Amino acid sequence: MTTLDYAFANTSLVTVPQPEEDAFAAVTSVENMFSGCTKLETVPEGLLAGAPEITSVASMFYNCTALKSVPEKLFEKTTKATSASGLFSGCKALESVPAGLLADMPALTNLGSIFNNCASLKSVPETFFANQTEANSLTSGFFGCAALETLPAELFKNMTKLTNVASLFKGCANLKSVPAGLLDTFTEVTNMTSLFSGCKMLEDLPDDIFKNMAKAKSGGYLYEGCISMTQFPSLKNCVSLEAVPAIWKDCTQLVEAPAAYLRNRAEAPKDRMPKLPVKIRRKEKAL
Repeated sequence: MTTLDYAFANTSLVTVPQPEEDAFAAVTSVENMFSGCTKLETVPEGLLAGAPEITSVASMFYNCTALKSVPEKLFEKTTKATSASGLFSGCKALESVPAGLLADMPALTNLGSIFNNCASLKSVPETFFANQTEANSLTSGFFGCAALETLPAELFKNMTKLTNVASLFKGCANLKSVPAGLLDTFTEVTNMTSLFSGCKMLEDLPDDIFKNMAKAKSGGYLYEGCISMTQFPSLKNCVSLEAVPAIWKDCTQLVEAPAAYLRNRAEAPKDRMPKLPVKIRRKEKAL
């Protein structure tokens, strides 16, 4: 047996028994293993202890809407895993995760949608991603985490290879603030589309939050629906931006186009100027 993909998908499991030793010794993938198990509340800590060859745990608990907790050592032996995308996507009852859950998975590269629509997730330990130094994608990582109010400043401290963070915090309707330095390691990021889209409670961000994102090319819908924001961070260091459509769409507190944004554009190299929405370009010509 080399795969357990969809093994228990859409069943009525409430609990999972501890497997016999070496039962999963040859298993390389557990993608969607419990997908759609809407009554599953928890799993044993040693569930994957005998599965050292696993390379993917993607969507393992997808839409396990009753899952309330996971043991910290669940992935202790899955050191070869490279994908954990969608791991807890749709786990609407999950309120927290242990700090060391991914500590033994340093090879992970894809963490996209890991907490997508975890509507009850209230916090994330500062060291949760401490060993994910090879990760390149965190797109939609916290998409729809409506209960998330704050983030630890060094959450992404060691994630220096990320290139895609599109929709990372999209739909975090109760996120009120973002600490200074949170995105400082995003030096390789090229896609930050919809990064804060739908963050209705988010107030003004640190002015230098994008200071190290010189390689970012896509920034459309960046603040879409941020109805509490009145001031917007400088984009002067984002010299690679190619397009920013709908960047302030539905920002109802925005009275006029941020002057600093237009000024920074004028200072950027001509061949690397962001392509502004038509309405803003016209306003710039009128100045």
